[in-house]
Amino acid sequence: MARKLKITLFSLLLAVLAAAVYHAYSGVMALADAGHAVATAQRQITSLDSRLDALEQRKAYADSVDTLLARARQLQLDGSRWSERKIRFSRDSVSRERAVELLGATVSSAQSIFIPNAYELSVQNPQQGLFQPPGWNVRDVNFELSGTLHLLLEEAPQ
Repeated sequence: MARKLKITLFSLLLAVLAAAVYHAYSGVMALADAGHAVATAQRQITSLDSRLDALEQRKAYADSVDTLLARARQLQLDGSRWSERKIRFSRDSVSRERAVELLGATVSSAQSIFIPNAYELSVQNPQQGLFQPPGWNVRDVNFELSGTLHLLLEEAPQ
């Protein structure tokens, strides 16, 4: 009977050992799955952080647009009351006096707003300076200007 008891006890311990091995293996697999889930969650957090930054930038942009629109309404800048003209002076050699006249024509006022796209004002000879006055009739300045001139068509209703 002692032998039968030993065999039964051995079989029972073997079954418990098998169950423990199965439980340990299941735990290791669950740990590996949890590790993959953590890695996936960290990647998603990184992605969501960058998306959140982009959304915050878009919100800041939208807020600045709202501020500008409110300011435009306050100044009564209605787009239907303005006309748009494209201005382009191709690169040319002009006198300094003519360059001053052309630049003076682009000064914004209550009746017009000039928005430049590109401009250049330079001397032709490197020995001369842009701010050193030579003879006024000498065509010694390179001048180029392009932009949009917005002209007020009608006054805002009071």
